[in-house]
Amino acid sequence: TFCCSPEVSGLRWKAMPAERMLDDVLGLKERWGFDVLRFYDANYGVAEKRVRAFAEGLVARGERLWQYAYMQSPSVCRFDDATVEAMAASGMYTVLLGGETGTDETMATVKKTTRGDENLEAAQRLAAVGMRTQLTYIVGFPGESEASMMATIDQVRRVHVACELAIPEVWPFRPIPGTPLFAEAVAQGYEPPCTLLE
Repeated sequence: TFCCSPEVSGLRWKAMPAERMLDDVLGLKERWGFDVLRFYDANYGVAEKRVRAFAEGLVARGERLWQYAYMQSPSVCRFDDATVEAMAASGMYTVLLGGETGTDETMATVKKTTRGDENLEAAQRLAAVGMRTQLTYIVGFPGESEASMMATIDQVRRVHVACELAIPEVWPFRPIPGTPLFAEAVAQGYEPPCTLLE
């Protein structure tokens, strides 16, 4: 309800098969000589089988690429240990998780499936195989209580203390036009910019 991804994707998810992705990526690597690959797809971890096949495929082909991907904490929490280990072996070095908030109530409001301490659990699973985790949290959602914001800050503190490879960040809510929470922010008195300079 707060970001533009649903508007852009229409909540559809289509994926290239892992074998084709391996062929394409390694063909591009051979042509251009890069060694870092960033996946700008907030749903990279949706299909564990595909994530694992890509990682194991890189290893089987004798390749290692430094990889950075966007995933969701529940995805990481449900992955088999072998999948997480394959990700690390293939070069995955950082996973960005949308931590969003520290309460189940606010998480339900923003329509994310993360619950409880799944953000902490995901960060610890990735750290156990040497991967860093960036977690992005937001405070100040329209109508969010002070208690919810403090719970978010508390979760950020707990993740930071428990997992030295985690990099949690807290951002203020920023209304994005076209999202449900933008309309709610305007209804609650937010005055959006009307010019480029504003």
